Formats: sequence, structure tokens, C-alpha cells
Amino acid sequence: MILVHGTSKNGRDSILAAGKINPSTFDFDAYLNELKNMGDQLTTKKNCRLPKDLVGEHAMWLGEGIYAFEGTDYNLAHSWKTRYRNPIPLKDCDVISLNIDFNTHKKKILNMSSKPGKDLLHRFIYKKLAPRFKKREEEAKLDQNQINYNHFIIFLGTRILREDFYSDPHALGFFIELMKQENFENINKYSIIKGTFTKNKDNRTPTNVIYLETYICIKDSSVIKDICLYFFIIRERLI
Repeated sequence: MILVHGTSKNGRDSILAAGKINPSTFDFDAYLNELKNMGDQLTTKKNCRLPKDLVGEHAMWLGEGIYAFEGTDYNLAHSWKTRYRNPIPLKDCDVISLNIDFNTHKKKILNMSSKPGKDLLHRFIYKKLAPRFKKREEEAKLDQNQINYNHFIIFLGTRILREDFYSDPHALGFFIELMKQENFENINKYSIIKGTFTKNKDNRTPTNVIYLETYICIKDSSVIKDICLYFFIIRERLI
């Protein structure tokens, strides 16, 4: 299985020289603690969004890991660095191909946009978090800040399950990190997590135009058999 990773030309050279890609990381504990401190600012109104950046930490769409796209999404990978976090011109961008050992790891791929992925998240929210929050509210005298946080998290999870979170897609990564902290239903066994996101952020299009993008997050770099330039893969297939 071939995945494609968008980067800069400088990043390309560093990756090829090292023979590896460093995963994207953030301090989830610091982010989570700050979010809990915001409890009294969080509401269950429909327009309430999960903050993307807190205490300098940038929440990620599928949590920590190496981000890539499906092999057919070359253009999406190539333009990635032109659109997100310190954008650069397209002429300075490039694409790295990742050869994934699919046969060995095919049972360790979790698609959060599929029914099994949604069912897993549903169980985490309504079988794990909601009863825990309710029990704490019944057994302890929680301040309003904590109660508001609890209600917001359940509300946020409901929005994700309904695909009503295109304006804050990083909310899915927030829940993935929560599940990974507890290894909920052994979620840490998955080497690759993927998700398809509804997007509508291009100001040049009418606000009623939406589109889909599928992202892949490699949690275990050992699944990568080989890293090379994209055109080398194409050349080998043609030969």
C-alpha cells in the first residue's frame, strides 16, 4: 500500500537523508488541563467550538502520529504545505511516498469514519464518559466549571458522531487521544488510524459548497517498509 506525505523540499531532503519521518506531536495533557480550566466558558450551544490552540498546543485531527494521504491523493499531499501552519509556495513543496506493509498490518487499521470506528467512539462517549461524568456529579460536589466541561465533552462527541464538526475537525483527534490515554477497547493496538472530514473553509466558494478529504495518521512507524520520492515509485511501475 502506497501512502503520500506532503512536505517542503527542505523537509524532503531531511526525510530522505534520515530514512524516517518524525511524527507530529503535542502536549495533550497540557491541552486537556487548560480545556478543563475553561469549563465555565464552554456551553452546549450549537456554535460552541473546541479550541484548536491552547497554551501553545495545537490539537491534531487524528491525534499524534505521521500524517499522510492515500496514494491517489497526490495533489492533496503536494499542496498540503501551502494551506496549513506556516504555509509555503507550491514550488517549494514536494511529496514523499511511504510503502506500507499492508498484508502484515491490515487488521491494525482503524477507519474512524466507518461504522466500526463510529461505534467505537459511540461506546466511549455513552458507555464510558457519560456514566463516569454522571457518577462524579452524583457522588461529589463538583464546581460549575467542571460540570460545564463534562456537558461540553458529551455535546462535542455527539456532534462528531453526527458529522457536524467540519469547522473544528481536530475535535476527532481530541477524542482519539482521550481513548488512547485509557487504551479504550485496546485502541492502542491500531498502527494506522484514518478519517474522512467534511470541509468548507475556502472563502472563494459559496458557503453551501462542501467537500471531503481523507487523512491517514500512522501511529506505529514500523509499518513503513520504505520511504522514497513519489516519482521513483511511478518510474518503477512503468519499467
